Amino acid sequence: MTYSANRLIDLTRNEPTWTLAFSAGASSPDEDLEPFVGRCLILDLSASTNRSILKDELENAFVGLTPHYEARLRGLSLSETLPPRLLFKTAGYSGSFRYLSENALEFLVSRGIKLIGLDSSTVSDPQATASVMEQRVLQSGISVLINLNMNDLGAAAQGILMAAPLLIGQGPGRPVRAVLLSQ
Repeated sequence: MTYSANRLIDLTRNEPTWTLAFSAGASSPDEDLEPFVGRCLILDLSASTNRSILKDELENAFVGLTPHYEARLRGLSLSETLPPRLLFKTAGYSGSFRYLSENALEFLVSRGIKLIGLDSSTVSDPQATASVMEQRVLQSGISVLINLNMNDLGAAAQGILMAAPLLIGQGPGRPVRAVLLSQ
């Protein structure tokens, strides 16, 4: 496969809200960056009117992408073919915030997903008093990227994600420069 610089897409948002990374592992200089670098699939979930991202919606997003994904979805192991990184284009940055449901999280864990990314500012319901879902996602071993800029991406894109978080401060969310080398 050939890669060129004109296929490099910057997914990073800068001021007023930064693209942030939340790692499921410990934040240290020895942190494993594997969840943040490698093959990924971008799913366009912006057409839904649901505020939460549901398991059925994720399953339906895979059907029709390619016969390979569809065959795996219908009974074979998705973890063999699905990239371990999924980015969700939800139109969240435009004000239509979407968040992850419990059954969607269970689906992602069962499929061996190691990283999810959203164009919104949270994986939790923004009207909830506590961000319980963020804690559950990280405890499930899934790292998170939030505030991604996916305006230049198509409906279903694939590529190589490069989004190594910076080791700045002690807080859980760290700034990241996220780029996608599209295929």
